[in-house]
Amino acid sequence: MPRTAAACPSPGDDARAEATAVSPALGCDAVDIGSRADSWRGEPDTPVRIRPHLGEVPAVGVERFLRRTPGTPGMVVSAARVRALVDAAARRSAGEALLPSRARPGSGRPGPFGTAG
Repeated sequence: MPRTAAACPSPGDDARAEATAVSPALGCDAVDIGSRADSWRGEPDTPVRIRPHLGEVPAVGVERFLRRTPGTPGMVVSAARVRALVDAAARRSAGEALLPSRARPGSGRPGPFGTAG
């Protein structure tokens, strides 16, 4: 059975080793994304955060999305894919990241819940 992967920021080598050691028991592979200073790579509105595990998301409002999600099995995301998504993250200034329910205004790009901006 394919395993999913989780991005794991850690404050030091000992914590990284512990996270890597416990990951198999949780059914996933750890992907070390660095120190706490690098943890922004897994924050909301970054490529690796939640969205890859959801699969195809229909264009619905937030309330319908939240009703749908608990009954939807998560998608398997490989360690290589998690690494690529983490590496693709772009640092934003404080307050610039969007909440999951918001589209990027004027971008024409749908937000995570399918609403266009």
